[in-house]
Amino acid sequence: MNKTSTFIILNLWWLIPVGIVLMFWQHTAPILFMLVFAYLGHVVLNPIINILGEWIGNRKWAVIIIVALFIIIISVLSSSLFPLIGRQITAFKITITMETFPKFLLRVTTILENILPAVIVNFINDFFSQYDSEFIEIWASGLSHIKSFIGRAGTVAFALGSAFLSFLIIVVFMIIFLLEGKKFSYSFLQAVPGKHYGTVKRMLEKTSNQIHSYIRGQLIAACSVAFTSIMGLYILQWITDISIPYTYLIGITAGLFNLIPFVGPIMGMIPP
Repeated sequence: MNKTSTFIILNLWWLIPVGIVLMFWQHTAPILFMLVFAYLGHVVLNPIINILGEWIGNRKWAVIIIVALFIIIISVLSSSLFPLIGRQITAFKITITMETFPKFLLRVTTILENILPAVIVNFINDFFSQYDSEFIEIWASGLSHIKSFIGRAGTVAFALGSAFLSFLIIVVFMIIFLLEGKKFSYSFLQAVPGKHYGTVKRMLEKTSNQIHSYIRGQLIAACSVAFTSIMGLYILQWITDISIPYTYLIGITAGLFNLIPFVGPIMGMIPP
């Protein structure tokens, strides 16, 4: 038996599932999407579980405690924060119309008149007047894409149809990753020849640690930006007594764009 045949036989346990996933991609894609969320949950919660597991001396009990707290937090958010965000999304979808663009241009022009010389303001007004029809066509096209995206946003993450069922599946996958994650990694290492096993193992551990640290750092930064943006807008409303709509949408948008390196923070300012 040659090396290729030996490799295939030893790795049938994961080659067959990968082949099935590729053959039935349309049906397996939602499950893979949930696996990604479960893996992100594993990356975020694993350091906390490691600390708690060392403190109580039992990793399984640490996983149970942390996952239970995670479920409680998500349940609280589902009954309070998530409906509020949903209402803001619905209100935003109703608000943006073809009449929104002229109102936006009028506001921009009013602001520019107060901060720029009259010559530049006149040039900008002439530019907008000259290409008014083109801007309206771009706005109409963008408007249809925005509304289509918002309409699909609620169904992408839970493509199997039931949000509760999808959440349970994600939690189950996450528990499996938290309890058996290292065993999965070591199972793949069995395909590595013995003389390279130690080198590949060290490389895998270092790479995994770096990737996990980067993901955790990005998620913490995004959550921090979202939270501080929302709090800042509330403080601004309190100081100025001016109502700012879509506070949570603005904060979440800023947090999500912050995941994009370099240009993300600038892109996050444009929608607000």
